[in-house]
Amino acid sequence: MLFQGQEFLSYSSFDFPVPPNLNWDAAEQNKGIVNEVSALLRLPIVPGASAAFALAPLRVIAVCNSLVCLLNFGPALLATPVHVPCANRPGKWQQVFNGDSTQYFPSFQGIGSQEIDFDANGTAVVDIGPFSMLCFH
Repeated sequence: MLFQGQEFLSYSSFDFPVPPNLNWDAAEQNKGIVNEVSALLRLPIVPGASAAFALAPLRVIAVCNSLVCLLNFGPALLATPVHVPCANRPGKWQQVFNGDSTQYFPSFQGIGSQEIDFDANGTAVVDIGPFSMLCFH
């Protein structure tokens, strides 16, 4: 959930029901973050087809047969096996979102597998940046 202005790093208090004044210049100053939120909002949504699996610090949010999102709540993970039981479509899945992309913020590291290859058991190996999310389709 995003609060009004959060997508461009505005941190005003919110005195419900009066929304905060927004600094629209921040949208230009932080346009990478604005683009990142826009990319997240464009991800496909399949109602009723989600599942979550905990592989601390990695969390797997899977929308079966359509979208798999991996959330990393810790340092970068390289060549990390991940098992998604409902990823019953073996083969290569292409990256559609990388929250660690340098296109969103220059100090991000850009770590993230461009594709993952699920085997018949729903297991793949992934690289994911620190405190970020990767989505594959």
